[in-house]
Amino acid sequence: MELKFIGNENAFGKNNNSAFFVIDNNLYVIDCSMLNMNKIKLLFDFNKYDSVNIIVTHTHADHVCGIPNIVDYLKYYCNVKLNIIVPLPLKEDIITLNKVCGVNIEDYNILISNDIPFIKDTIKTKHSEELVNGSFGYIFEINNKLILYTGDSANLDAFNKYLSVVDEAYLETSYIKTKAHTHIEDIKKIASKCKKIYLMHLDDEDKIRNEIKDLDNVFISELYKG
Repeated sequence: MELKFIGNENAFGKNNNSAFFVIDNNLYVIDCSMLNMNKIKLLFDFNKYDSVNIIVTHTHADHVCGIPNIVDYLKYYCNVKLNIIVPLPLKEDIITLNKVCGVNIEDYNILISNDIPFIKDTIKTKHSEELVNGSFGYIFEINNKLILYTGDSANLDAFNKYLSVVDEAYLETSYIKTKAHTHIEDIKKIASKCKKIYLMHLDDEDKIRNEIKDLDNVFISELYKG
């Protein structure tokens, strides 16, 4: 598993979905809620990295509400300037979020995902109609592996062309059927196309584990213990 998970639950869990990885001594964290911001402070010695980066998938609170605080924490406690990596359509949303929380734009760098070399594709997907500027998944190249990370997605339509190509697919998964999240039955239908699948953003881990017990290539994204 190339990604390590700070949290693997949905918005209403105690471990909001967030993963991290390190490339050439640069730390990359995917999304950051307030719950996870407090965990991140305990997990990482930020000063040992050449850079600290947060990659944004979309602007629901369980994915971004910790970003203004982590900007200030890194500034005042670590003397580190955070890089926030966003799809272009979300750039102004993140700037506005930070601004209304009293964070100056001079205190962080905002980078566009298409300009980051290891991000091979930024994929807009269907999630919540209320998110005017969209929700996004990514194709990463990490340690010579292609990684699919869906973010929050109502279905897998936007990612179909990658399912059989990537080395690891990190797919958000819901046991309860909703219009905004990928249902476990949809995962089971495409499982044979994929090399390895790791399920995340879970609403009921025990029930989802039971659903995948006979699938040899489908796993739960386990929490990183440090």
